[in-house]
Amino acid sequence: TESKAFRVAGKVGDTLTLDALTATGNAYRRIYDPTGTQVNYSYFAYDVDRLKLAMAGDYTIVLG
Repeated sequence: TESKAFRVAGKVGDTLTLDALTATGNAYRRIYDPTGTQVNYSYFAYDVDRLKLAMAGDYTIVLG
């Protein structure tokens, strides 16, 4: 399975919202904070509704 990673810069208290428009297969989404700790894991077809960011820095979103 191929994975793709995206980075998003955030500040303390910012919120991250992802709207899954379409999904096929068994893809999952993982979100990691700037320290590399996983803060969200779910099936790709599910939305992320206002994930509040606990620290400043680059968050990594991995799809696959």
